[in-house]
Formats: sequence, C-alpha cells, structure tokens
Amino acid sequence: MDLVWTIIIQLVLSYIATVTFAIITNVPKRALNACGITGTFGWMAYWTLMQMDSGTGASSLAGAFVVAVLSHFFAKYKKLPITIFNVPGIVPLVPGGLAY
Repeated sequence: MDLVWTIIIQLVLSYIATVTFAIITNVPKRALNACGITGTFGWMAYWTLMQMDSGTGASSLAGAFVVAVLSHFFAKYKKLPITIFNVPGIVPLVPGGLAY
C-alpha cells in the first residue's frame, strides 16, 4: 500500500510541477494539460528505472525519450510547436529540480 501512495504522489507532483512551469513560460491554455501529461510520463519513466537500479544515465535517457515522443505527438495533435511541450516536459528531469 505504501508503494501505491508513493506512485500517486509522484504522479500528482510531477504533473503540478510541469503545468506550473508551463504557466510561467506562457504556454497557451489549451496546451497546459498536454504539457502536464508529457512531464508526468517522462518523470514516471525516469523514476521507474531509478527504482529498478538502472542508473542515472539510462533513467534520464528514457525519461527524455518519453518526453520527446509525447511532445511530438501533442505537437501534431494540437497543431502547436514541439517546444511548447518539450521544454516544460523536461523540467522534472532537470538535476536539482527536486529542490524546488
């Protein structure tokens, strides 16, 4: 049960962090939810691999890859530039970002 709560907390806080950064960088309102989803999935890929002792490099690569793929998908779906989703989506993976 403790693991379930940890996963829920990771999901919620990574979503909030991504959407908050997207708001700060003036992302259009119609893209905020997609930015949050992008950051959340990227963080969960990173966090999951870190829990499996894959190492920081492999975990960061996997998280960044997930962010890139989802950013590309949402850019096509929302007809917006990919950087709108890519930049806020990568924020949870920035070293030292947990300090915020």
